[in-house]
Amino acid sequence: NLNDGLLDITIIKKVSRLKFLQLIGCYKDGTFLVKKNSQKVFKYIRTNHFKMEFETEQPICIDGEIFHGQQVEFNVAPGAFKFVVPKGSQLLYTGFKK
Repeated sequence: NLNDGLLDITIIKKVSRLKFLQLIGCYKDGTFLVKKNSQKVFKYIRTNHFKMEFETEQPICIDGEIFHGQQVEFNVAPGAFKFVVPKGSQLLYTGFKK
């Protein structure tokens, strides 16, 4: 939901390539939250603030841009984005609150 004031964060623990390939399908189709074998690998969090700190500087990709740093922090800014749907278009996602 784009206007619930929360970030949806998925953390993927370090796994072998084989395990990754076994689980990528349920991640792509969104069923990883309910599959028992994937719950040990994926951690799902909903929050309005999230901060990650690293021991050494890391490349961090945010919206296609690469930054380097030892921490990254995200906060929800309620009402910061306005969405416009062109006239005659159909809204496919109906979970928005008005």
